[in-house]
Amino acid sequence: MDIKFIGSGAAAKALTYYVSDYITKNELQVHVGLQAIRAAMDSHRKHFMGDVEASSTVCERNLLTKAVNAMMGRRKVSHQQVMSYLIGGGDYYTSHEFHTIQFYEFIDIVLLHELHIDGDCDCGAQAGADCPGNVCGSMCMAHASDDTLSVVLEPLDYTMHPTMAPFEEMCLWQFWEQMQKVKRTGSNTDMALEKHTVHENDATGSAAKHPAYSCRFRVPFADPMHLQFSTHKLCMCNTFVMPILLGESIPLPRKVDWHMEEFCRAMLLLFSFDAYHFGASASSIISNFLIELECRDARDVVWDEYNKKTPWGKDSSDFRVQKASGFDVELLKEALILDLDLDQTDQCESESQLSGDLDDQSGAVLPQDELDIIAMLRALHGNLKRHEHSNTFDG
Repeated sequence: MDIKFIGSGAAAKALTYYVSDYITKNELQVHVGLQAIRAAMDSHRKHFMGDVEASSTVCERNLLTKAVNAMMGRRKVSHQQVMSYLIGGGDYYTSHEFHTIQFYEFIDIVLLHELHIDGDCDCGAQAGADCPGNVCGSMCMAHASDDTLSVVLEPLDYTMHPTMAPFEEMCLWQFWEQMQKVKRTGSNTDMALEKHTVHENDATGSAAKHPAYSCRFRVPFADPMHLQFSTHKLCMCNTFVMPILLGESIPLPRKVDWHMEEFCRAMLLLFSFDAYHFGASASSIISNFLIELECRDARDVVWDEYNKKTPWGKDSSDFRVQKASGFDVELLKEALILDLDLDQTDQCESESQLSGDLDDQSGAVLPQDELDIIAMLRALHGNLKRHEHSNTFDG
């Protein structure tokens, strides 16, 4: 392993957050990937339009290169990683496994419950009772793979988890970290429950030492009202996973009072279960949360300082460097700028043609797309450089 010293201060924290955000990044969104491929195909078609001499191999390689460059511009993936995936080397580059969680659903449930307790809810339910449907959430996700359909009901999975050790005392973070939902098989459920009950004390002790279970017992949900009660069970994972929380970012608590309230609500929801104290493991994770939030805040500060130092920072916001969390679908074709070099066009011919069009206003042709604009800008830049060079010699 190559270990390098990155220094200290805000820049080091920003780099730490960038690396953490990179290895836990979400999958490329479908519409973004499709638009990137479409942009690559449009550029490929324009380049080989009317070209009868290019072989099919050249065309296919050019299209593959353009598609890879277009998607890499959105994912920040290196050529080495792409080539490793194409030759069967895989695309997994971390020592941990990550699991995406719809954490915003749990936050919404808590907020609705608080409104109901305060009397600000118009559900019509009796005082002290939960609003109908609020405790179960309002959304679910479905994933299709290998001719199967898997439904994700995370609020239901936790609120209706088994009421026996070690499941009954799990906080929300531990549940995501250690639990796995699997399909029911032909095995007898009562036998599995009996086996678990006999060795309950041993299983509880093993859970505190190591996440691996030799018997891999499976337990049904506690409530038959669960939508997957008859088709799925819960079991312990052989290896702990790292939850990735989706939703609004948890704020740094030291800035304002309402940030502190949001941070405390999130930590209690994740780690406290039914008590208001945290164990040693939960306290360590919360400390890591604080470090991550400080690094994210430093990232924002570094971006702002960099934008202020740029020549155009005070004049135009269009050219300001975007934050890593920002996203703009309209900038997809910027990934194809380097593809102009792959096309091996005659730059001199392009420059002379464009300069002639600029000199002769009657024959001027408006650019049709982004590639034409890029070519025109390059031509103008070349003309400016030659003009400066000639003035130097004349002087």
